Amino acid sequence: MNDITFCVLACAKNEKYSARLKDFVESYGFKLNNQDIGVKFVFLVDDEPRPDFLPHDYDWYNCPNTPLSCRFLNFIKCTDIDSKWIMQVDDDSSTDIDKTCELLDQFYDHQDPMILMGGRNTDLELSQQNIVRAMKFENFLFGSKNISTFDTTPYFIHAWEPSIISTAGVKKIKEWNRLQEYYDLCIKYRPGFGDQTPYVAAKIAKVPIVECLFMSPFNKSTDYSATKKDGRFSHIHYITDKWPGFDSFKARMRIAKKLDPDDKLPKEDMWEFWGGAPGSENYYGMLILNKDGTIGIYQNDNESFWESKGDSITLFNKKREATSVLKKVGEKEFVGTYIANRNTIHRLIGI
Repeated sequence: MNDITFCVLACAKNEKYSARLKDFVESYGFKLNNQDIGVKFVFLVDDEPRPDFLPHDYDWYNCPNTPLSCRFLNFIKCTDIDSKWIMQVDDDSSTDIDKTCELLDQFYDHQDPMILMGGRNTDLELSQQNIVRAMKFENFLFGSKNISTFDTTPYFIHAWEPSIISTAGVKKIKEWNRLQEYYDLCIKYRPGFGDQTPYVAAKIAKVPIVECLFMSPFNKSTDYSATKKDGRFSHIHYITDKWPGFDSFKARMRIAKKLDPDDKLPKEDMWEFWGGAPGSENYYGMLILNKDGTIGIYQNDNESFWESKGDSITLFNKKREATSVLKKVGEKEFVGTYIANRNTIHRLIGI
């Protein structure tokens, strides 16, 4: 039995989505360095050809004419799954599979029926509400006709995007005598989100929905275990090239996955770079203080070189003019003023 089946809701029908999927596979989508973990990768798609860049041992699961919201349920319903856990993610997310499996083994039992969710959301889309009503399930909305109009008490709890179902939970859903009816209604009403469908199925099939704290439904890259030692989250959602630090995050993931020569650099040389007005600093990206005095990964003409003297680090632009002098304020933290704008501070935090 595998440890985990890793299901990715994906698309490769046009150049934009194909490029995103390629990035997901080759750089940011996941970290798996522990060879003792048995993982089966499955990409859940519509009816489209398999791209050449996908490794041959990854499954390409076609669901013709199946909306995105129903593909994971289709896979569960139609496939014999030989794994302790099955995890659903999107192709704009990143998962530290090593850490996720470590936490699952430490705190959960795959022989107990459950669906684990990261974060929480309480609005159930109207199409799912219509499906529940059509199936005549009493008390599902706890007396409300519209779950989106609750006052203070949430009527249904689910997560945006990440979900993990135990092998016992999968078995219980597959054996539920109204699974096909629910699936057919999903095809009819065509819910918009792939996130909610497994939670509704789990709740009606009496599989407990369990909130866990190691999956973040939104970007928490500064506290992500794949790229930060002792990071709190083993999964983050919504990786996009609109991030100012998108390229540095990809590079950082490639180092974490041991895909770049730079992965031999000691962790002490890796830093988070922050800047802005005091009290409202923004994350600029990840950088490496190379031993030859250059700055790696992070790309900005204002921070191209560095040097250390005593308890301070000086950053230089590409002309080798000093742009910041940062003083040590903690064990692995340096803070200083940006010389070109005294209202801006710079901060380096060691990884």
